[in-house]
Amino acid sequence: MARFTPVPAKHKKKFKFDLKKIYADDKGFAADQKKARSLAKKLAKKEGLLKKSAKDLLEALRLSERLMKLHMRLHIYAMLKFSTNIKENRQLAEMERLGSELGTAGAFIEPEIHEMGAKKVRSFIKKEKGLAPFAFSLESILRSSEHALSKKEERVLCALSPHLTTWHHKLYNVALNREDFGTVKTPEGEELSVRRQANELSIHDNARVRRQAFDKRIKGYTRYRDIHAFTLLRTIQTQNELARLSKFRDATDRAAFHRWMTVEQFESVFKQVREHANIFKRYQKAKRKRIGSVRKLKTVRPWDLGLQPKGFEHPRYTIDVAMKTVRKALAPLGKEYIALYDELVSTKNGRLDLVSGPNRTPGGFCTKIPDNNSYIFAFGYEGFIGDLYLIAHEAGHALQGDLMAKARIPWGQTLLDPGYVTEAFAMVNEMFLFDYLRKTAPKDQKVYFEERFVAKFFDIYSTVDTAALEWDLYRAVDKGEVSTADDFDKFTINHSKDFSIYANEYDHVATKWMRIMHFTAAPLYYPSYVIAKYLSALFYQKLISDKGFVKEYLALIRNGFDRPPVDLIRDFTGVNLDDPKILSPLFKRQKEELARLEAIYKS
Repeated sequence: MARFTPVPAKHKKKFKFDLKKIYADDKGFAADQKKARSLAKKLAKKEGLLKKSAKDLLEALRLSERLMKLHMRLHIYAMLKFSTNIKENRQLAEMERLGSELGTAGAFIEPEIHEMGAKKVRSFIKKEKGLAPFAFSLESILRSSEHALSKKEERVLCALSPHLTTWHHKLYNVALNREDFGTVKTPEGEELSVRRQANELSIHDNARVRRQAFDKRIKGYTRYRDIHAFTLLRTIQTQNELARLSKFRDATDRAAFHRWMTVEQFESVFKQVREHANIFKRYQKAKRKRIGSVRKLKTVRPWDLGLQPKGFEHPRYTIDVAMKTVRKALAPLGKEYIALYDELVSTKNGRLDLVSGPNRTPGGFCTKIPDNNSYIFAFGYEGFIGDLYLIAHEAGHALQGDLMAKARIPWGQTLLDPGYVTEAFAMVNEMFLFDYLRKTAPKDQKVYFEERFVAKFFDIYSTVDTAALEWDLYRAVDKGEVSTADDFDKFTINHSKDFSIYANEYDHVATKWMRIMHFTAAPLYYPSYVIAKYLSALFYQKLISDKGFVKEYLALIRNGFDRPPVDLIRDFTGVNLDDPKILSPLFKRQKEELARLEAIYKS
């Protein structure tokens, strides 16, 4: 049987970034750096003038915006180069230094806005129409008055930022890429990469192959566990101290504030999900029982969880078929959405880089260059269902940016997302994908795709497990309860007992704290995924039950962020984020979906 090729040779060069569309050469890159420094000097001259008149405030804000957009273009270009080859790190380091330099030049803006006060700022907005696009940004700054820093403090933080907050994830990546995780030899004589062919190894029919891959993956992380522990410890300590400098209790308090929520609201959500976790364990046990039954296994271990009945051929998709499949799945979102999707995935545009190779950063992401395009990166396309999931998810981010750009939303209003709104849009795409796949699956793959669709309603439990773990680690580190790799292991195991039926049985649960790259790359971003999980379920249900809701949903996506998220979501969708019973529909749907899955298993 011929070996499946996820990316045919003729496509390998096509699914690579065309970075020349950003900068044709290093001269263009250097010229924009020079331009950025020139703008920074002009901006610095505005210090002390913001309160003078509405016109002066507007000129400073416009200059600051031009500078931020230019720096983002430079930084994203360097980041995309680094992501495809971590040895290409010179320009990224330059951009971090430049960012510090430019930030220092504009460090006076927020302190001066706080000095002006709400009354004066609002009177300027009324007088000067040009300030309208900045209105919500200004209100957001005013909202944080009690956490304001002085000009001197802002400048010191900007100058120190490369040394305070960017090295942690770099060190994490260095340690991760130093370990190649090795290979596993199959009975057929193939050597499969534990890191780049992880999915293929996880579903291999041979138990030895699955076990070795599982063990080598965990060993790959734990080999440098002391470095990972040092990195995460310093991340947490730094974030807590930076938060206190701005008069927050700790980093969790600051994270909640910047997401327009409170610590109590986040912890209430965590608590509610934890209290319903028994149904998640029932779901895990149902899956484990089914695997044991169809594979005649007395004990189903974590490395067996990808198994299907003997002889089942796991669906795989060449990269071009994957793009078409995602397109069909997203068709209910309308012609405009699909037209933008076609532009995104067209290989002529060079906006995707998905082909596996050496020295690539792990995971996947989407980013958008101001006044330019969105770009999607992935560690390596293997052709499994998880790869389609990544394309659908990241396309959600990309197309949100494209819809806002098409609607000419002021750039500043595209930046004020609390995290969970944009993530909800991406997760809705996941729901459409899995719903489409289960409805169009051939008979022998029906159960497989039903399992994956049902899983989307239970994702919130593993998400809360991870988000609350990070959240609680900030408190534990602060109290001195966690400081070593062993401490992180023990804390993680105890924390996961409520969610995982394997928490007390297998070491892989203990390593979660070092496997989640967000913990160092985007500290305390993970709680946003929790809110997005139930928001996306609500949006999805409205979209499939009311075809007219698509118009309101797309209007929400393209609107940008011109008001607090609670108001924004309520105004466009009728969903009330402050409703204490907002999780109830999801808990009800989980019971229905689990009952349906159990019935499928019995049939």
